[in-house]
Amino acid sequence: MHKKSLLTLSATLLLSVGISLSLSAATLVTNVKGYTLNEQGKLIQFKRLLVDDNGKVVSLDPNKVPAGTTKLDGHDKVLLPGLIDAHGHLLGLGGNLLEVDLRESGTMQEAAQWVAQYAMGHADQEWIKGRGWNQELWSDRSFPNAEVLD
Repeated sequence: MHKKSLLTLSATLLLSVGISLSLSAATLVTNVKGYTLNEQGKLIQFKRLLVDDNGKVVSLDPNKVPAGTTKLDGHDKVLLPGLIDAHGHLLGLGGNLLEVDLRESGTMQEAAQWVAQYAMGHADQEWIKGRGWNQELWSDRSFPNAEVLD
């Protein structure tokens, strides 16, 4: 198994809610670029994370580590404890910000108008992408086409 895959799997198992862990002792994850928020919502960065035998985060950058603690090298990867997102297409969500959202368009002509407005505001983009329309909700039920879009 690749080290990256092992780290991802380990971090997921250690930090996910609802997963029962059966670790023999606490686990110290070292050599990470860790980020989390404190109670006030302030960003906290850390390089080491101590997790107890129940999978709960005990300490960030701990000074003392219990005897028998398992050590896991994070290989300088990003660790986000408490991020509970079992199925998030983060890259896709970010990409959506660079596209025309056509989900609420009521007609093909309205969708084309939204594309044109987006294009005027994003002249630096070589290609204009849009997504989310549902032609089945339009009165003519036809797909957008070049004649209308151009």
